[in-house]
Amino acid sequence: MNFLISSQKGQKDGLSLIETLIAVSLFVIVSMSIYGGFTQLMRGLAVLEIKNKAISLANEKIEIARNLPYGDVGILNGIPSGKLLSQENIERGGTVFNVVTAVRNIDDPFDGTFDGNPQDEDPNDYKLVQIEISCPDCLLDETITFYTRVSPQALETGGDTGALFIRVLDSYGQPISGADVSIFSDDSTSTINIQDVSDNEGYLRVYEVPPGIEAYEISVSKEGYSSEQTYPTGSPTNPLPDRPHLNVLVDEITTASFAIDELSYLSIRTREEDCSSVPNVDFSIFGSKTIGYDVYKYDTNLNSGGSGRIDIDELEWDNYTIDVTDDNYELYGASTLLPIKVNPNTDQSVNLVIGPKDPNMLLVQVQDTSTNLPLSNAEVTLSKSGYEEIKMTGNGFINQTDWSGGPGQEEYFNESRFDSTDNNVDYSIFGQIVLDTFNGDYLSGGWIESSIMDLGTTSNFLNINWLNEGQPANTSAKFQLATHETYTATSTWDFVGPSGSDSNYYNTAGESIYSGHNGDRYLKYKAFLESESATSTPLISDVNFTFSSDCVAPGQVMFSDLDPGIYYIKVERAGYTTFEMVDLEVSEEWEILNVPMTR
Repeated sequence: MNFLISSQKGQKDGLSLIETLIAVSLFVIVSMSIYGGFTQLMRGLAVLEIKNKAISLANEKIEIARNLPYGDVGILNGIPSGKLLSQENIERGGTVFNVVTAVRNIDDPFDGTFDGNPQDEDPNDYKLVQIEISCPDCLLDETITFYTRVSPQALETGGDTGALFIRVLDSYGQPISGADVSIFSDDSTSTINIQDVSDNEGYLRVYEVPPGIEAYEISVSKEGYSSEQTYPTGSPTNPLPDRPHLNVLVDEITTASFAIDELSYLSIRTREEDCSSVPNVDFSIFGSKTIGYDVYKYDTNLNSGGSGRIDIDELEWDNYTIDVTDDNYELYGASTLLPIKVNPNTDQSVNLVIGPKDPNMLLVQVQDTSTNLPLSNAEVTLSKSGYEEIKMTGNGFINQTDWSGGPGQEEYFNESRFDSTDNNVDYSIFGQIVLDTFNGDYLSGGWIESSIMDLGTTSNFLNINWLNEGQPANTSAKFQLATHETYTATSTWDFVGPSGSDSNYYNTAGESIYSGHNGDRYLKYKAFLESESATSTPLISDVNFTFSSDCVAPGQVMFSDLDPGIYYIKVERAGYTTFEMVDLEVSEEWEILNVPMTR
Protein backbone atom coordinates (compact mmCIF):
# COMPACT_ATOMS: atom_id res chain seq x y z
CA MET A 1 0.00 0.00 0.00
CA ASN A 2 1.41 3.30 -0.99
CA PHE A 3 0.81 6.50 0.96
CA LEU A 4 1.29 9.87 -0.64
CA ILE A 5 1.89 12.87 1.62
CA SER A 6 1.76 16.21 -0.14
CA SER A 7 1.18 19.88 0.70
CA GLN A 8 -1.09 22.05 -1.24
CA LYS A 9 0.15 25.45 -2.36
CA GLY A 10 -1.56 28.32 -0.55
CA GLN A 11 -2.40 26.33 2.59
CA LYS A 12 -1.83 28.51 5.73
CA ASP A 13 0.33 27.14 8.61
CA GLY A 14 -0.25 27.98 12.35
CA LEU A 15 1.98 30.34 14.39
CA SER A 16 5.42 29.03 15.24
CA LEU A 17 6.64 28.84 18.87
CA ILE A 18 8.97 31.81 18.36
CA GLU A 19 6.20 33.93 16.89
CA THR A 20 3.96 33.01 19.80
CA LEU A 21 6.62 34.01 22.36
CA ILE A 22 7.19 37.35 20.61
CA ALA A 23 3.47 38.09 20.60
CA VAL A 24 3.11 37.19 24.28
CA SER A 25 6.16 39.33 25.19
CA LEU A 26 4.76 42.33 23.35
CA PHE A 27 1.44 41.86 25.08
CA VAL A 28 3.10 41.68 28.50
CA ILE A 29 5.21 44.81 27.81
CA VAL A 30 2.21 46.83 26.67
CA SER A 31 0.12 45.56 29.59
CA MET A 32 2.81 46.38 32.16
CA SER A 33 3.21 49.89 30.71
CA ILE A 34 -0.50 50.49 30.94
CA TYR A 35 -0.59 49.04 34.46
CA GLY A 36 2.44 51.14 35.53
CA GLY A 37 0.85 54.30 34.20
CA PHE A 38 -2.41 53.45 35.94
CA THR A 39 -0.55 52.76 39.20
CA GLN A 40 1.27 56.10 39.02
CA LEU A 41 -2.00 57.87 38.29
CA MET A 42 -3.66 56.25 41.29
CA ARG A 43 -0.68 57.07 43.51
CA GLY A 44 -0.80 60.70 42.37
CA LEU A 45 -4.50 60.90 43.14
CA ALA A 46 -3.89 59.38 46.59
CA VAL A 47 -1.13 61.92 47.36
CA LEU A 48 -3.39 64.74 46.17
CA GLU A 49 -6.15 63.54 48.47
CA ILE A 50 -3.72 63.45 51.43
CA LYS A 51 -2.50 66.98 50.61
CA ASN A 52 -6.07 68.24 50.52
CA LYS A 53 -6.65 66.71 53.96
CA ALA A 54 -3.45 68.37 55.23
CA ILE A 55 -4.49 71.76 53.83
CA SER A 56 -7.93 71.43 55.38
CA LEU A 57 -6.37 70.52 58.74
CA ALA A 58 -3.95 73.48 58.51
CA ASN A 59 -6.82 75.88 57.79
CA GLU A 60 -8.63 74.46 60.80
CA LYS A 61 -5.60 75.04 63.09
CA ILE A 62 -5.08 78.56 61.69
CA GLU A 63 -8.72 79.48 62.33
CA ILE A 64 -8.40 78.21 65.91
CA ALA A 65 -5.37 80.47 66.43
CA ARG A 66 -7.09 83.48 64.86
CA ASN A 67 -10.18 83.11 67.06
CA LEU A 68 -8.31 82.81 70.33
CA PRO A 69 -7.92 85.90 72.56
CA TYR A 70 -4.61 87.52 71.63
CA GLY A 71 -3.11 86.68 75.02
CA ASP A 72 -3.87 82.98 74.46
CA VAL A 73 -2.13 82.81 71.07
CA GLY A 74 1.00 80.97 72.17
CA ILE A 75 2.41 77.58 73.07
CA LEU A 76 1.51 75.74 76.25
CA ASN A 77 4.62 75.95 78.49
CA GLY A 78 6.35 78.05 75.84
CA ILE A 79 7.11 81.67 75.01
CA PRO A 80 4.85 83.36 74.13
CA SER A 81 2.70 81.31 76.48
CA GLY A 82 -0.75 80.29 75.34
CA LYS A 83 -3.17 77.44 74.78
CA LEU A 84 -1.86 75.90 71.57
CA LEU A 85 -0.05 72.56 71.70
CA SER A 86 3.45 72.42 70.21
CA GLN A 87 2.94 68.93 68.75
CA GLU A 88 -0.13 66.78 68.05
CA ASN A 89 -1.07 63.63 66.15
CA ILE A 90 -4.47 64.21 64.50
CA GLU A 91 -6.51 61.77 62.38
CA ARG A 92 -8.46 63.01 59.40
CA GLY A 93 -10.28 60.58 57.09
CA GLY A 94 -8.22 57.60 58.20
CA THR A 95 -4.88 59.43 57.83
CA VAL A 96 -2.81 60.35 60.89
CA PHE A 97 -0.97 63.66 60.57
CA ASN A 98 1.79 65.05 62.75
CA VAL A 99 1.08 68.73 63.47
CA VAL A 100 3.84 70.98 64.85
CA THR A 101 2.87 74.50 65.89
CA ALA A 102 5.24 77.37 66.66
CA VAL A 103 4.37 80.94 67.69
CA ARG A 104 6.87 83.81 67.63
CA ASN A 105 6.58 87.40 68.78
CA ILE A 106 7.60 89.71 65.94
CA ASP A 107 9.27 93.08 66.48
CA ASP A 108 8.17 95.15 63.48
CA PRO A 109 10.80 97.81 62.59
CA PHE A 110 8.00 100.24 61.60
CA ASP A 111 7.84 101.57 65.19
CA GLY A 112 11.45 100.85 66.14
CA THR A 113 13.02 97.70 67.54
CA PHE A 114 13.84 96.49 71.02
CA ASP A 115 17.60 96.74 70.37
CA GLY A 116 17.35 99.87 68.21
CA ASN A 117 17.61 103.58 68.81
CA PRO A 118 15.06 104.81 69.75
CA GLN A 119 14.09 101.64 71.58
CA ASP A 120 10.70 100.02 71.13
CA GLU A 121 9.79 99.42 74.77
CA ASP A 122 7.20 96.81 73.82
CA PRO A 123 8.59 94.94 70.83
CA ASN A 124 5.75 92.40 70.61
CA ASP A 125 4.02 94.03 67.65
CA TYR A 126 2.28 90.87 66.41
CA LYS A 127 2.56 87.10 66.52
CA LEU A 128 3.53 84.79 63.67
CA VAL A 129 1.91 81.36 63.85
CA GLN A 130 3.63 78.55 61.94
CA ILE A 131 1.89 75.22 61.27
CA GLU A 132 3.95 72.28 59.96
CA ILE A 133 2.03 69.18 58.84
CA SER A 134 3.65 65.88 57.91
CA CYS A 135 2.52 62.29 57.51
CA PRO A 136 5.40 59.90 58.30
CA ASP A 137 3.34 56.74 57.68
CA CYS A 138 1.64 57.63 54.39
CA LEU A 139 2.53 58.50 50.80
CA LEU A 140 3.13 62.18 51.56
CA ASP A 141 6.94 62.45 51.69
CA GLU A 142 7.17 66.19 52.40
CA THR A 143 6.39 68.59 55.23
CA ILE A 144 3.84 71.28 54.35
CA THR A 145 4.26 74.59 56.17
CA PHE A 146 1.63 77.30 56.66
CA TYR A 147 1.88 80.75 58.27
CA THR A 148 -0.57 83.29 59.61
CA ARG A 149 -0.18 86.63 61.40
CA VAL A 150 -2.21 87.47 64.50
CA SER A 151 -2.26 91.11 65.64
CA PRO A 152 -3.43 92.56 68.98
CA GLN A 153 -6.61 94.64 69.14
CA ALA A 154 -5.19 97.10 71.72
CA LEU A 155 -2.22 99.48 71.68
CA GLU A 156 1.24 98.35 72.86
CA THR A 157 2.09 98.73 76.52
CA GLY A 158 5.35 98.21 78.39
CA GLY A 159 5.89 95.03 80.37
CA ASP A 160 8.00 93.44 83.09
CA THR A 161 9.80 90.95 80.85
CA GLY A 162 13.03 90.77 78.87
CA ALA A 163 14.23 89.11 75.68
CA LEU A 164 16.50 86.22 74.66
CA PHE A 165 18.50 86.47 71.44
CA ILE A 166 20.18 83.15 70.64
CA ARG A 167 22.56 83.12 67.65
CA VAL A 168 24.00 79.98 66.06
CA LEU A 169 27.30 80.25 64.15
CA ASP A 170 29.66 77.78 62.50
CA SER A 171 33.38 77.40 63.20
CA TYR A 172 34.16 80.29 60.81
CA GLY A 173 31.63 82.64 62.42
CA GLN A 174 29.03 82.27 59.65
CA PRO A 175 25.34 82.07 60.67
CA ILE A 176 23.60 78.68 60.60
CA SER A 177 19.93 78.59 59.70
CA GLY A 178 17.60 75.77 60.66
CA ALA A 179 19.52 74.84 63.82
CA ASP A 180 17.42 73.31 66.59
CA VAL A 181 17.30 75.59 69.64
CA SER A 182 15.89 74.37 72.96
CA ILE A 183 15.03 76.82 75.77
CA PHE A 184 13.91 75.32 79.06
CA SER A 185 13.15 76.86 82.44
CA ASP A 186 11.22 75.79 85.52
CA ASP A 187 12.42 78.75 87.57
CA SER A 188 9.29 80.88 87.12
CA THR A 189 5.72 80.17 88.16
CA SER A 190 5.25 77.90 85.13
CA THR A 191 7.55 75.62 83.17
CA ILE A 192 8.85 77.03 79.88
CA ASN A 193 9.83 74.59 77.15
CA ILE A 194 10.56 76.03 73.69
CA GLN A 195 11.70 73.94 70.71
CA ASP A 196 12.39 76.19 67.72
CA VAL A 197 14.90 76.80 64.91
CA SER A 198 17.29 79.62 63.97
CA ASP A 199 16.43 81.95 61.10
CA ASN A 200 18.53 82.83 58.03
CA GLU A 201 20.73 85.11 60.16
CA GLY A 202 21.31 82.31 62.66
CA TYR A 203 19.06 84.00 65.26
CA LEU A 204 16.20 82.84 67.42
CA ARG A 205 14.68 85.94 69.04
CA VAL A 206 12.28 85.34 71.91
CA TYR A 207 10.36 88.21 73.55
CA GLU A 208 8.20 88.45 76.68
CA VAL A 209 10.61 86.25 78.61
CA PRO A 210 10.05 86.27 82.40
CA PRO A 211 13.13 87.50 84.30
CA GLY A 212 15.35 85.06 86.15
CA ILE A 213 18.97 84.50 87.25
CA GLU A 214 20.61 81.49 85.58
CA ALA A 215 17.06 80.42 84.87
CA TYR A 216 17.25 79.47 81.18
CA GLU A 217 18.85 76.26 79.98
CA ILE A 218 19.86 76.53 76.31
CA SER A 219 20.94 73.75 73.96
CA VAL A 220 21.72 74.08 70.25
CA SER A 221 22.08 71.26 67.73
CA LYS A 222 21.47 70.25 64.14
CA GLU A 223 21.47 66.89 62.41
CA GLY A 224 25.01 65.98 61.37
CA TYR A 225 26.46 68.84 63.46
CA SER A 226 28.05 69.15 66.88
CA SER A 227 26.03 70.57 69.77
CA GLU A 228 26.54 73.20 72.44
CA GLN A 229 24.66 74.04 75.62
CA THR A 230 24.62 75.86 78.94
CA TYR A 231 25.27 74.11 82.26
CA PRO A 232 24.03 74.54 85.84
CA THR A 233 26.41 76.03 88.38
CA GLY A 234 27.43 73.76 91.24
CA SER A 235 26.89 70.34 89.65
CA PRO A 236 29.23 67.61 91.02
CA THR A 237 30.89 66.93 87.66
CA ASN A 238 31.12 70.56 86.51
CA PRO A 239 30.77 72.96 89.45
CA LEU A 240 32.17 76.03 87.63
CA PRO A 241 30.84 75.90 84.07
CA ASP A 242 32.29 78.12 81.35
CA ARG A 243 28.77 78.80 80.11
CA PRO A 244 26.19 78.79 82.94
CA HIS A 245 22.45 78.95 82.31
CA LEU A 246 21.38 82.38 81.03
CA ASN A 247 20.04 85.35 82.97
CA VAL A 248 17.09 87.44 81.77
CA LEU A 249 16.51 90.93 83.17
CA VAL A 250 13.50 93.23 82.77
CA ASP A 251 13.62 95.42 79.65
CA GLU A 252 17.02 94.02 78.63
CA ILE A 253 18.22 91.70 75.88
CA THR A 254 20.25 88.65 76.82
CA THR A 255 22.35 87.71 73.79
CA ALA A 256 24.31 84.46 73.54
CA SER A 257 26.16 82.91 70.61
CA PHE A 258 26.68 79.16 70.20
CA ALA A 259 29.17 77.63 67.75
CA ILE A 260 28.40 74.30 66.09
CA ASP A 261 29.62 72.76 62.85
CA GLU A 262 29.54 69.56 60.81
CA LEU A 263 30.92 66.46 62.52
CA SER A 264 34.04 64.66 61.35
CA TYR A 265 35.46 61.15 61.25
CA LEU A 266 38.85 60.18 62.67
CA SER A 267 40.56 56.81 62.20
CA ILE A 268 43.49 56.09 64.54
CA ARG A 269 45.98 53.28 63.87
CA THR A 270 48.70 52.10 66.26
CA ARG A 271 51.83 50.96 64.38
CA GLU A 272 55.52 50.32 64.92
CA GLU A 273 58.18 52.13 62.92
CA ASP A 274 58.23 49.25 60.39
CA CYS A 275 54.50 49.91 59.80
CA SER A 276 53.36 46.64 61.41
CA SER A 277 50.16 47.02 63.42
CA VAL A 278 50.26 47.02 67.22
CA PRO A 279 46.97 45.69 68.64
CA ASN A 280 45.19 46.57 71.87
CA VAL A 281 47.09 49.73 72.78
CA ASP A 282 45.48 51.78 75.56
CA PHE A 283 45.42 55.55 75.12
CA SER A 284 43.38 58.58 76.09
CA ILE A 285 42.24 61.38 73.81
CA PHE A 286 40.91 64.77 74.86
CA GLY A 287 40.16 68.04 73.05
CA SER A 288 41.16 71.59 73.89
CA LYS A 289 37.58 72.80 74.38
CA THR A 290 36.36 72.96 77.95
CA ILE A 291 32.89 73.21 79.44
CA GLY A 292 34.13 74.23 82.88
CA TYR A 293 37.20 74.57 85.08
CA ASP A 294 39.46 71.61 84.20
CA VAL A 295 36.53 69.81 82.52
CA TYR A 296 37.06 68.94 78.84
CA LYS A 297 34.15 68.74 76.45
CA TYR A 298 35.60 65.56 74.91
CA ASP A 299 37.72 63.31 77.13
CA THR A 300 37.73 59.53 76.84
CA ASN A 301 39.86 56.40 77.17
CA LEU A 302 40.18 54.13 74.12
CA ASN A 303 41.87 50.92 72.95
CA SER A 304 43.07 50.33 69.39
CA GLY A 305 41.52 46.84 69.31
CA GLY A 306 42.71 43.58 67.84
CA SER A 307 43.45 45.12 64.44
CA GLY A 308 45.38 48.09 65.84
CA ARG A 309 42.73 50.49 64.54
CA ILE A 310 39.83 52.38 66.05
CA ASP A 311 37.39 54.65 64.22
CA ILE A 312 35.81 57.63 65.96
CA ASP A 313 32.58 58.81 64.34
CA GLU A 314 30.81 62.13 64.94
CA LEU A 315 33.83 63.97 66.28
CA GLU A 316 33.63 67.72 66.84
CA TRP A 317 36.19 70.08 65.30
CA ASP A 318 38.96 70.69 67.85
CA ASN A 319 42.63 70.04 68.64
CA TYR A 320 42.98 66.58 70.22
CA THR A 321 45.81 65.45 72.50
CA ILE A 322 46.85 61.78 72.58
CA ASP A 323 48.28 60.22 75.72
CA VAL A 324 49.38 56.57 75.47
CA THR A 325 48.50 54.98 78.81
CA ASP A 326 49.50 51.40 77.95
CA ASP A 327 51.78 49.53 80.36
CA ASN A 328 54.00 48.19 77.56
CA TYR A 329 54.10 50.91 74.91
CA GLU A 330 54.84 54.60 74.53
CA LEU A 331 54.16 57.14 71.81
CA TYR A 332 57.16 57.64 69.49
CA GLY A 333 55.42 60.05 67.13
CA ALA A 334 52.43 60.47 64.82
CA SER A 335 51.71 60.95 61.14
CA THR A 336 50.63 64.49 61.98
CA LEU A 337 51.87 66.97 64.54
CA LEU A 338 50.33 66.71 67.98
CA PRO A 339 47.79 67.76 69.06
CA ILE A 340 45.72 66.42 66.14
CA LYS A 341 43.80 69.19 64.40
CA VAL A 342 40.35 68.06 63.26
CA ASN A 343 38.49 70.47 60.98
CA PRO A 344 34.71 70.34 60.41
CA ASN A 345 33.32 67.83 57.92
CA THR A 346 36.58 65.95 57.33
CA ASP A 347 37.55 62.30 57.06
CA GLN A 348 41.01 61.87 58.57
CA SER A 349 43.38 59.00 59.32
CA VAL A 350 46.24 59.24 61.82
CA ASN A 351 49.03 56.75 62.46
CA LEU A 352 50.37 56.64 66.02
CA VAL A 353 53.95 55.34 65.92
CA ILE A 354 54.28 53.05 68.95
CA GLY A 355 57.39 51.58 70.56
CA PRO A 356 58.55 49.89 73.76
CA LYS A 357 58.28 51.93 76.93
CA ASP A 358 61.67 53.23 78.10
CA PRO A 359 62.57 55.48 81.03
CA ASN A 360 62.73 59.23 80.40
CA MET A 361 61.63 59.59 76.77
CA LEU A 362 61.62 62.92 74.90
CA LEU A 363 59.58 63.47 71.72
CA VAL A 364 60.72 66.57 69.77
CA GLN A 365 58.32 68.12 67.24
CA VAL A 366 59.79 70.60 64.77
CA GLN A 367 57.37 72.81 62.88
CA ASP A 368 57.32 75.79 60.53
CA THR A 369 55.91 78.80 62.41
CA SER A 370 54.17 80.30 59.37
CA THR A 371 52.16 77.17 58.60
CA ASN A 372 52.36 75.14 61.84
CA LEU A 373 53.20 72.13 59.68
CA PRO A 374 55.89 69.49 60.37
CA LEU A 375 59.36 70.39 59.16
CA SER A 376 61.45 67.68 57.50
CA ASN A 377 65.23 67.30 57.38
CA ALA A 378 65.85 69.31 60.57
CA GLU A 379 68.94 68.26 62.54
CA VAL A 380 68.17 67.86 66.26
CA THR A 381 71.13 67.68 68.68
CA LEU A 382 70.53 66.69 72.31
CA SER A 383 73.50 66.76 74.66
CA LYS A 384 74.73 66.98 78.25
CA SER A 385 77.95 66.08 79.99
CA GLY A 386 79.03 62.66 78.73
CA TYR A 387 76.14 62.36 76.22
CA GLU A 388 75.34 63.62 72.70
CA GLU A 389 72.91 62.31 70.11
CA ILE A 390 71.97 63.76 66.72
CA LYS A 391 68.81 62.84 64.78
CA MET A 392 67.03 64.07 61.62
CA THR A 393 63.30 64.71 61.46
CA GLY A 394 61.25 62.81 58.90
CA ASN A 395 59.62 64.25 55.81
CA GLY A 396 56.94 66.83 56.43
CA PHE A 397 55.23 69.09 53.91
CA ILE A 398 55.54 70.89 50.61
CA ASN A 399 53.63 74.07 49.86
CA GLN A 400 53.10 77.03 47.55
CA THR A 401 52.33 80.50 48.87
CA ASP A 402 52.74 82.73 45.80
CA TRP A 403 51.68 82.57 42.16
CA SER A 404 52.58 86.07 40.98
CA GLY A 405 55.39 84.75 38.74
CA GLY A 406 52.74 83.46 36.37
CA PRO A 407 52.26 80.29 34.29
CA GLY A 408 54.63 78.42 32.01
CA GLN A 409 56.78 76.45 34.50
CA GLU A 410 56.63 72.66 34.18
CA GLU A 411 58.75 71.73 37.23
CA TYR A 412 58.49 73.44 40.61
CA PHE A 413 61.75 75.38 40.86
CA ASN A 414 60.55 78.99 41.08
CA GLU A 415 58.10 78.92 43.99
CA SER A 416 56.10 81.87 42.61
CA ARG A 417 55.21 80.21 39.29
CA PHE A 418 52.91 77.44 38.10
CA ASP A 419 52.14 75.43 34.97
CA SER A 420 48.91 76.72 33.40
CA THR A 421 45.54 78.47 33.88
CA ASP A 422 42.29 79.12 32.03
CA ASN A 423 43.00 82.87 32.44
CA ASN A 424 39.96 83.37 34.65
CA VAL A 425 42.11 83.62 37.79
CA ASP A 426 43.93 86.75 38.99
CA TYR A 427 47.37 85.70 40.29
CA SER A 428 49.06 89.11 40.01
CA ILE A 429 48.87 90.00 43.73
CA PHE A 430 51.69 88.56 45.82
CA GLY A 431 50.65 85.67 48.05
CA GLN A 432 47.10 85.04 46.80
CA ILE A 433 44.88 83.92 43.94
CA VAL A 434 41.32 85.15 43.35
CA LEU A 435 38.85 85.15 40.48
CA ASP A 436 39.50 87.67 37.72
CA THR A 437 36.97 90.37 36.86
CA PHE A 438 35.21 91.54 33.70
CA ASN A 439 33.64 95.01 33.63
CA GLY A 440 34.04 95.15 37.40
CA ASP A 441 32.25 91.85 38.08
CA TYR A 442 33.93 88.68 39.30
CA LEU A 443 33.87 85.77 36.87
CA SER A 444 31.91 82.68 37.87
CA GLY A 445 34.83 80.26 37.84
CA GLY A 446 38.46 79.64 37.01
CA TRP A 447 41.37 77.25 37.64
CA ILE A 448 45.14 77.01 37.81
CA GLU A 449 47.35 73.93 37.47
CA SER A 450 50.57 73.71 39.48
CA SER A 451 54.06 72.79 38.38
CA ILE A 452 55.36 69.28 39.13
CA MET A 453 56.41 69.05 42.78
CA ASP A 454 59.16 66.58 43.74
CA LEU A 455 58.76 65.14 47.25
CA GLY A 456 62.25 63.65 47.14
CA THR A 457 61.19 60.02 47.64
CA THR A 458 58.18 57.75 47.26
CA SER A 459 55.80 58.81 50.00
CA ASN A 460 52.55 58.23 51.82
CA PHE A 461 50.27 61.21 51.34
CA LEU A 462 48.47 62.50 54.41
CA ASN A 463 46.44 65.72 54.18
CA ILE A 464 45.75 68.67 51.91
CA ASN A 465 45.47 72.07 53.55
CA TRP A 466 44.95 75.61 52.38
CA LEU A 467 44.49 78.93 54.13
CA ASN A 468 41.28 80.94 53.83
CA GLU A 469 39.20 77.75 53.86
CA GLY A 470 36.30 79.79 55.32
CA GLN A 471 35.25 81.48 52.08
CA PRO A 472 32.62 84.22 51.57
CA ALA A 473 29.03 83.10 51.10
CA ASN A 474 28.17 81.72 47.65
CA THR A 475 31.85 81.10 46.81
CA SER A 476 34.05 78.03 47.05
CA ALA A 477 37.59 76.78 46.54
CA LYS A 478 38.26 73.13 45.79
CA PHE A 479 41.14 70.96 44.60
CA GLN A 480 42.11 67.81 42.73
CA LEU A 481 45.48 66.03 42.78
CA ALA A 482 47.54 63.96 40.35
CA THR A 483 50.70 61.95 41.15
CA HIS A 484 53.32 59.70 39.54
CA GLU A 485 56.08 57.51 40.86
CA THR A 486 58.17 58.58 37.86
CA TYR A 487 57.29 60.71 34.86
CA THR A 488 58.43 61.62 31.38
CA ALA A 489 57.68 64.43 28.97
CA THR A 490 54.74 62.42 27.59
CA SER A 491 53.21 61.48 30.97
CA THR A 492 49.57 62.38 31.45
CA TRP A 493 48.33 63.76 34.77
CA ASP A 494 44.92 62.48 35.83
CA PHE A 495 43.43 64.75 38.49
CA VAL A 496 41.13 63.13 41.06
CA GLY A 497 39.47 63.93 44.37
CA PRO A 498 39.47 62.16 47.76
CA SER A 499 37.59 59.10 46.43
CA GLY A 500 39.92 58.61 43.47
CA SER A 501 37.32 59.88 41.00
CA ASP A 502 37.70 62.78 38.59
CA SER A 503 34.15 63.87 39.45
CA ASN A 504 34.75 64.80 43.10
CA TYR A 505 36.98 67.33 44.87
CA TYR A 506 38.76 68.21 48.09
CA ASN A 507 36.33 70.80 49.47
CA THR A 508 37.58 71.17 53.05
CA ALA A 509 41.05 71.93 54.37
CA GLY A 510 42.49 69.05 56.36
CA GLU A 511 40.95 66.26 54.29
CA SER A 512 42.92 63.03 53.96
CA ILE A 513 44.53 62.59 50.54
CA TYR A 514 43.30 59.65 48.43
CA SER A 515 45.33 56.57 49.40
CA GLY A 516 45.76 55.58 45.76
CA HIS A 517 48.49 58.24 45.52
CA ASN A 518 50.64 56.45 48.12
CA GLY A 519 53.94 55.18 46.77
CA ASP A 520 54.29 58.07 44.31
CA ARG A 521 56.94 60.80 44.39
CA TYR A 522 55.75 63.57 42.08
CA LEU A 523 52.66 65.71 42.70
CA LYS A 524 50.55 68.26 40.83
CA TYR A 525 47.45 70.04 42.09
CA LYS A 526 44.63 71.83 40.31
CA ALA A 527 42.79 74.60 42.17
CA PHE A 528 39.23 75.53 41.19
CA LEU A 529 37.68 78.85 42.28
CA GLU A 530 33.92 79.36 41.91
CA SER A 531 31.43 82.11 42.77
CA GLU A 532 27.69 82.53 42.38
CA SER A 533 27.96 86.27 43.08
CA ALA A 534 29.44 88.95 40.84
CA THR A 535 30.55 90.85 43.95
CA SER A 536 32.37 88.05 45.80
CA THR A 537 35.35 85.82 45.15
CA PRO A 538 37.06 83.00 47.01
CA LEU A 539 40.69 83.63 48.01
CA ILE A 540 43.55 81.17 48.46
CA SER A 541 46.81 82.28 50.08
CA ASP A 542 48.60 79.00 50.89
CA VAL A 543 48.34 75.45 49.54
CA ASN A 544 50.26 72.70 51.32
CA PHE A 545 50.46 68.93 51.50
CA THR A 546 51.69 66.78 54.37
CA PHE A 547 53.23 63.38 53.76
CA SER A 548 55.39 60.76 55.39
CA SER A 549 57.80 58.13 54.20
CA ASP A 550 56.67 54.71 55.40
CA CYS A 551 55.93 55.10 59.13
CA VAL A 552 58.48 57.78 60.00
CA ALA A 553 56.62 60.52 61.85
CA PRO A 554 56.99 63.80 59.93
CA GLY A 555 58.87 66.57 61.71
CA GLN A 556 59.45 64.44 64.81
CA VAL A 557 62.28 62.53 66.53
CA MET A 558 62.31 60.45 69.69
CA PHE A 559 65.10 60.27 72.27
CA SER A 560 64.78 57.39 74.74
CA ASP A 561 66.49 55.90 77.79
CA LEU A 562 67.70 59.31 78.94
CA ASP A 563 69.21 60.01 82.32
CA PRO A 564 67.33 62.62 84.34
CA GLY A 565 68.96 66.02 84.25
CA ILE A 566 69.45 69.29 82.37
CA TYR A 567 70.11 69.01 78.62
CA TYR A 568 71.16 71.34 75.81
CA ILE A 569 69.13 71.04 72.60
CA LYS A 570 69.84 72.62 69.22
CA VAL A 571 67.72 72.36 66.07
CA GLU A 572 69.11 73.42 62.68
CA ARG A 573 67.72 73.48 59.16
CA ALA A 574 68.85 75.30 56.04
CA GLY A 575 66.93 78.54 55.54
CA TYR A 576 65.70 78.69 59.16
CA THR A 577 66.92 80.42 62.31
CA THR A 578 68.65 77.94 64.62
CA PHE A 579 66.71 77.01 67.75
CA GLU A 580 68.65 76.55 70.99
CA MET A 581 67.63 75.76 74.56
CA VAL A 582 70.29 75.41 77.24
CA ASP A 583 68.19 74.35 80.24
CA LEU A 584 65.87 71.59 79.03
CA GLU A 585 64.96 69.47 82.04
CA VAL A 586 64.24 65.78 81.44
CA SER A 587 62.56 64.31 84.49
CA GLU A 588 59.40 62.49 83.40
CA GLU A 589 58.79 59.11 81.79
CA TRP A 590 57.50 60.74 78.60
CA GLU A 591 57.32 64.35 77.53
CA ILE A 592 57.02 66.36 74.35
CA LEU A 593 58.88 69.48 73.21
CA ASN A 594 57.48 71.67 70.43
CA VAL A 595 60.19 73.52 68.49
CA PRO A 596 59.00 76.43 66.30
CA MET A 597 61.31 77.28 63.39
CA THR A 598 61.23 80.65 61.59
CA ARG A 599 62.73 81.52 58.23
